[in-house]
Amino acid sequence: MMLLQHREAPATKDLLAMTDPTVLPDPTLIKQAVVRMKLEGANPSPAIDGLEQLPGIVNYFIGNDPAKWRTKIPTYAKVQYEEVYPSIDLAYYGNQGKLEYDFIVAPGADPNQIMLAFEGTSDIKVAESGDLLLTTALGTAAR
Repeated sequence: MMLLQHREAPATKDLLAMTDPTVLPDPTLIKQAVVRMKLEGANPSPAIDGLEQLPGIVNYFIGNDPAKWRTKIPTYAKVQYEEVYPSIDLAYYGNQGKLEYDFIVAPGADPNQIMLAFEGTSDIKVAESGDLLLTTALGTAAR
């Protein structure tokens, strides 16, 4: 899921909200669109692995019940979904603050199995650069 946001230019009366931290901005100035990407016909329950373990760990202390606490959880640079299609894996990772993904296609596998579907768009085009252009209520964005 991608949450896209666009902040409208504030009216004169809302300029105070930009300079005074005690004044909340008008929430109607933020417009949002939600785009969901699905893999059509993909394996509904692929094996999931963390790749490239990072040095940090995470702890979740939820409530007062230690049985619900989770500690020493390793963190990873990438998450890989194995066999989303036959002989095709999918890896998600961060790149300069943006979420990216790669399909890893094994030799001899058919990349035409990969079928992406988008919800929340009114138009989809491929730019000359190869970028996917998704049109939402906020306009067109490259993906």
